[in-house]
Amino acid sequence: MSTPDGTNQIPISVQWIEPNVRFRFSAKSLPGSSQGRLRAVVTDGALSSEAYSMPRTFRNQKPLVSILDALPERIFGANAPISIRGVAYDPEDGILSGPSLQWRLNDGPSSIGSDEWVTLPSLPPGDHTLTLEAIDNAGEKQEAQTRIKVVLPGHLYFAQDPQSGEIVLQWAGNGILQSSSKISGPWTEVNTGSPYAIPDNLLTTFYRVRW
Repeated sequence: MSTPDGTNQIPISVQWIEPNVRFRFSAKSLPGSSQGRLRAVVTDGALSSEAYSMPRTFRNQKPLVSILDALPERIFGANAPISIRGVAYDPEDGILSGPSLQWRLNDGPSSIGSDEWVTLPSLPPGDHTLTLEAIDNAGEKQEAQTRIKVVLPGHLYFAQDPQSGEIVLQWAGNGILQSSSKISGPWTEVNTGSPYAIPDNLLTTFYRVRW
């Protein structure tokens, strides 16, 4: 696909097409355009030929938005700053930033921040939901959400990374993670902070956090 003057071209597919067989593709991933044209190039490896379609309209696409937090429920300490990052890309406008990104807390109607990063001074203990809304120049919107848990020091939490499948330990405050092969010890400090992904090659291991 390309703009009328051919300055912005987007490859759709490269494949063998049998003679007298229609080539079908989905236009859902193509950027919106009121004057987009399709360009077909045929080559035998030595010579090539091309043809353009008549200009046509492609529907404007919604932006793609993601909150960069791999864990399904991130742990934060009470009375401590909370920083979360999100990113968004629009097929027509490119990378979105600034006022095009709006953050909301617990489905509230008001924005609590804009741009990629949002930082909150603190939140009360409990479960909270952060929503990032991306808005492109055509007014198309898309949202992403993440859940966070604000806790007091003194507890150790387990979560599973949905992408890697790793078991991740989380805790709040200045606690020191310790491990042992026996529940009675002796305990060895693990030189890490929260969160901590448990290695999958370990034998039975017990963990605790010392505050």
